[in-house]
Amino acid sequence: MNIYQITQEFLQIKELLEEEELTPELEKALVLTQENLMQKGIDYGYVIKSLEDDTKAVKQEIDRLTAIKKRLENNTERLKTTLTNAMTFFEIKKITTPTMTISVRDYPIVNILDEALIPDDYWNETVKVTRTIGKAEIKHAINEGATVEGAELIANPKLSIK
Repeated sequence: MNIYQITQEFLQIKELLEEEELTPELEKALVLTQENLMQKGIDYGYVIKSLEDDTKAVKQEIDRLTAIKKRLENNTERLKTTLTNAMTFFEIKKITTPTMTISVRDYPIVNILDEALIPDDYWNETVKVTRTIGKAEIKHAINEGATVEGAELIANPKLSIK
């Protein structure tokens, strides 16, 4: 029996209790439903802990692979820079083999010598405004007795497995 079924059975018993007296049969069914939920909750707890452990292992593997990726990217850039500098020093523009062609080309880029001398027409202005709701401030205000229109404190059950 899954948690949904246990909950539905419990709700049926609750509805019966609203209509009639507590009988020994209903009391036994209620106890069994609660015991089923307790056992199912324990089973869920083990599965949740296992999934959390798997998630940690995946994160560690991602971190390990990210470090390898970064190292490979750094090595690639260092080798490209070394080869570019050597080809430039020896004034070699192109190396050709049957499987690849390596070439050095001059691409124009802007080098800023003194920012203070750059005319205003060449400056870009960007303003980014981000509005966020300060939930911590709202919670504090409500806890202090203030009324915050459009907000309320509600109970938010959070599962804890240790």
